[in-house]
Formats: sequence, structure tokens, C-alpha cells
Amino acid sequence: MKRILLINPLTRNHEYFFKKKKAYKLPPISLLQIGAYIKEKGYDVSILDGFISCDNKQDFLREIKKAKPELIGMTCMSTNFLFASDLSRIIKKRFPEIILVIGGSHITYSPKDIKETRFDYGIIGDGEDTFLDLLTILSIKKDVNDLPGLVIKKGNKITTTSGIVYNQDLDKYPVPDYSLLTSLEDYPTSIINSKDSKSLTIITSRGCPFRCIYCTYSKNNRPYVTNSANYVIEEIKTYTKKHGVKNFSFGDDNFMHDKERVKEICKKIIENKLDISWSCQARANTIDKELLDLMKKAGCWQISFGIETGDKEILKIIKKGTTNDIIIKAINLTHKAGIRTKGFFIIGLPGDTKESIRRTINFAKSLPLDIAIFFLLSINKGTTLYDMFESYGKNEYLEDAFIKQSDNIFVPKGLTKKYLIKQQKRAFIKFYLRPGYIIRQLLRIRSFRELMFTTRSVGKILFRTD
Repeated sequence: MKRILLINPLTRNHEYFFKKKKAYKLPPISLLQIGAYIKEKGYDVSILDGFISCDNKQDFLREIKKAKPELIGMTCMSTNFLFASDLSRIIKKRFPEIILVIGGSHITYSPKDIKETRFDYGIIGDGEDTFLDLLTILSIKKDVNDLPGLVIKKGNKITTTSGIVYNQDLDKYPVPDYSLLTSLEDYPTSIINSKDSKSLTIITSRGCPFRCIYCTYSKNNRPYVTNSANYVIEEIKTYTKKHGVKNFSFGDDNFMHDKERVKEICKKIIENKLDISWSCQARANTIDKELLDLMKKAGCWQISFGIETGDKEILKIIKKGTTNDIIIKAINLTHKAGIRTKGFFIIGLPGDTKESIRRTINFAKSLPLDIAIFFLLSINKGTTLYDMFESYGKNEYLEDAFIKQSDNIFVPKGLTKKYLIKQQKRAFIKFYLRPGYIIRQLLRIRSFRELMFTTRSVGKILFRTD
């Protein structure tokens, strides 16, 4: 067994998200990582990104026929599990000889859901080693029941082997292989995430030590592990040399958790004279002036913060592990360091009321943020919130919204879906259409390029343009 096809499936409402050809799309990094690993071991690997190559399930069948794989591996989150499930049935009907394997967060947190699909195997936890071991065992036609971290489906019988595999040494894997994609040009970078149209996302850690109730990390025991600073620098050098990329976004949920590692990365960027710019995500309680100054010197231009709410009681309910005072201090320090700030907020959290939503919008306006994004809350399997949301409200289908992430929306008790959608739009207008905000942004502009960047960033958010 040598020919392997890795698939990134669509979502059932993909037409909504990607109506426009140049809409922001993130490369399937997990598939690029696994692809690089098994390619290194001698397998013939190809990747089919549905968001680039397919508009419907028939397009997938056409591409599968071309690739002639012996085995298909598919990554899947809760947002595209239903599509992946439908696709597995169609593939099995057309190509019954192809072995189907599913991995990703949804099957990790809800392995029994494989019963409703035509997948032969599901991988629980990190995929690299388990997937490679599965390929090896299937090639020599041996029993897979002793392989940890596996869900096996035979007919209607579901068997889960012992243990979940979480990799401890991330440095042993090769960097994601972008040559497996048709073209980097298929993945235009969002103007609010990058200073350059040619940019790549790098993920340097897995897991999170915090337990926000709406996050999938809230229930699992996945340890927080990172790539070493040396590995990160070599990955940057690889992409700069092979693809000419000089702008990077660290996609880690909490890039700055290990401050010493961040310091080492920054120092090595400076020592190696890497002419790059980069952005990252951070928690407010990881910010200090010394680190910010070093990051700025090393090319950091923007930090994104998951602020979520301006209501202190809601912060406690969602177990955010921070306070308004900590958030205010972090945003102000970052702003003073000359690094752009972006804040993420959620309208309609458990416990939210009309008054607490008003406080959240006002809190966002009070901070020196350059960008603010207001989301509605989606509930995913594998989260603490999924097990308890009925105590706080209900889950409803979401047809449309100012910015929409999923098919469902959480509606707190005492509020309505219509009200939340209206408040989401109101939050954007209230934040961006302020004379003080507009003047502050204009005063920061030092070039025509920065003027274009600022106007396009705000325009993309307010008018949903590409």
C-alpha cells in the first residue's frame, strides 16, 4: 500500500463561506504535516483540499478517480463532520476497495460518531504516528487491534483500542510540506492577518493549559507541548528559501505561554538576521513590557487577544482565567510597544444578558484596539459547554449573520437569535465608526501602503469585502 490521498472536506454550508474566489482560506496544515511525515517514510502522498478543488461531492469523486489512491485519510472538525460523513458513503459506494480513515478533533472527542459513516478507521489524538503505524500494519495485512488510539468499524460493530496518542516530541516531525498543495496562490492571506499578500501560518505548539468552557481543550487531558526555538527558526528559513515568504502568522492558540521560548525565538530571529514580519495570538496574562520590546525588535507587528467579554461575571462562567484589569493592562502595554492589537469578542456567551452584551461592546470601545472581531458562539462536541449549555440557553440553526462561523448559534436564556445577530452588527458599527478610532488609525499611518492596509482592513470587516 503506497498511494495515499489526504482530503480536506468541505462544510455543508461552504457556499456561504467561500462565495468569492479570493476569500481567505487557510491551508490544511495538519494534512501538510502528516503528508510530509509519511512522504519521508516512502509513501506516494497527494492532498485534495476541497475548498480549492471541489464545489460538490461529485468533484471529489472525479479527483479521487484521477489520484487512484489505495487509502484515503480525511481530517475533520465538528463544522465539517456531516459533510465528511456524507462523502464517506459516496466514496465507498463508488470505490468500495479504498480504505477510508478519519482523523481530527471531532472523532477524537466523539469516536462513536464513526458509526454513522462509512469510514473503516478513526484516529484518536495526534495523527502522525498512529496513521503511519496503521499504514504499515495494513500493508503487511496484520491485526490492527493492538494499535493504540484507533477506532475500528466493521459493519455496525465499533471497537476502540486502548489509549489516546498525544505526541510529546514535535521536533521529530518534518515541517509541513507546502509542495503537496497545487499552489500557494490558492490561499490568499486575509488583510487583517498579514502585512503581505504572501504569508504562511506556522503552528509551533499543541494543547492548552487553560480550560475555557467553549474550547475543545476544556475536557481533554492533552498536554501542552511545543516545538523548540531551533525547530521554529529552521521552519521559517525553509519557507523563506523555498517559497519566498517573509510574513508569518503563528497560529498557536497561546503562542506566548512559554515566555522563555518566545524570547529564544525572538533572539534567534535577530541573530540570524531574518528579515521577516510576524503576528501571533496571546492571553492577556502573558504580556510584559520587556518581552513586547523584544518581540517588536524581532518583527512582531500584531498580537491577537481572546478577550471574549467585558463582563466580569461572564468571565468567571466561561472560566477564562483572567480579569478586565489584566486585559486592559495587556492591551495598553502592547499598544505602547508599537505593536498592533486585535481583540476577539463573543456575543451571546452563557449568562449573557442585554446589559452584559452592552458592557462587552463598551469595553471593546474603551480599549486601544486596532481591530475588533465580534463572533457569535458555536457549540462543539468535546467541550465542557456542550455538556451543560441547556442550563444556560439553547442551540439554534443559523441561516445568516454579519460574520458567520458555523451552522449553529448558542442563544442564552432571555435572548433571541434575531437579537444576537442584530447586536453583532451593532458591535462592529459602534466600534469602527467612531471619530476617535478613525483619527487614531490615521495618525498611525506612515506610508501609502499603511493607508491602504488600514482602509482595506476596516473595509473588509464592515462591508465583508475581499
